[in-house]
Amino acid sequence: MGQTSSRGGTDDADRRVGYLSKCLAESISELVEPTNVQRQVVSIDRLWSVEEVSTYLGVPVKTLYQWKWRGAGPPVRKIGRHLRYDPAAVKRWVARAA
Repeated sequence: MGQTSSRGGTDDADRRVGYLSKCLAESISELVEPTNVQRQVVSIDRLWSVEEVSTYLGVPVKTLYQWKWRGAGPPVRKIGRHLRYDPAAVKRWVARAA
């Protein structure tokens, strides 16, 4: 058997506990640290709703729906049953339309 350590366990047991503690700490840090994919997702801008674009452009919500139906207005995406706008695309559309 190994010699008794100052904490009452054997040196071998202390080494094993130390190793397991180190492995556990590394595993936890991998779970807590954001991955590259998570960092990329954080950098994506939030899309605007119809109401937000309506406020930004100063037009009624109904006008945005009519523009979509006619194929006019700023570029829009349908996500599920909701319309969403890329803020940068809306700003570019405004710059071109002005």
